[in-house]
Amino acid sequence: SMNPYYADISNVDYRQWVIDYKTLYSDPVTGYADWATDYTKEKHLAEFAEWAKRQKTLVSSMAHTFFSKQKAHEMKRTRVAKTGEINANKLWSYNTSEDIFLQKTLVESGKNHGFIFYLDMSQSMYEYMNDTVHQLLRMVMFARKINVPFEVFGFTSATKYDRENLATKDDIGKYQVSDLELRNIFSSRMTRQEFDHAIREMYFFGKTFDNRNRYNRHNNGGLWLSHRNFSLGGTPLLGALLAGIGIAQDFQRANNGEILN
Repeated sequence: SMNPYYADISNVDYRQWVIDYKTLYSDPVTGYADWATDYTKEKHLAEFAEWAKRQKTLVSSMAHTFFSKQKAHEMKRTRVAKTGEINANKLWSYNTSEDIFLQKTLVESGKNHGFIFYLDMSQSMYEYMNDTVHQLLRMVMFARKINVPFEVFGFTSATKYDRENLATKDDIGKYQVSDLELRNIFSSRMTRQEFDHAIREMYFFGKTFDNRNRYNRHNNGGLWLSHRNFSLGGTPLLGALLAGIGIAQDFQRANNGEILN
């Protein structure tokens, strides 16, 4: 069996690998081939509008269920306590009842929740990417609907930026992360306009990997992935996990989070 390797990870700073959503969406994620027709483009936009309409209904239903359960949990945390102050409106009954004190309802505060999602943007996800992205879109739409803070990162080795290896002899024994890119695809920090734009862009990003069109771009009306920031690469899982430690810590500090999923 192989001997374990121990390394110091205190020098792992995730911020050097993150591409912020403002940079990610500075250019269109997808585009069309020269031969694509206006009819095809309009058809795709109509399909997106219909999809968005269905998701809105689904997300509203999910939110309704969530708020119902939240209310039920709140009732469990609710208790009535006497204040020690006499209720003047009940003084007349002091001979027959000891319940002449004012009461107040106490509700124990709930815990703050938060979500961090990670999307594997490696080439092995090709045939699963469309369905995975659509499920991710539903989850972030739900998180935004119920006003829970969230961040979404796509991790891959297909980095756009050339980063020099600055390791020195002083770094011996420290874990070095290379070929990692963390794409901040969604964030609860987004404005409504930024969020809606990102939903649309990621919908069409997923559509470029639709299995029905995988081997024939003509079947997809010429839709193709045009943004270098969204290309697929390898799976730097260990680097993403290590970066995730700092991401989670900063997220909880920024959002006063108690429960993080």
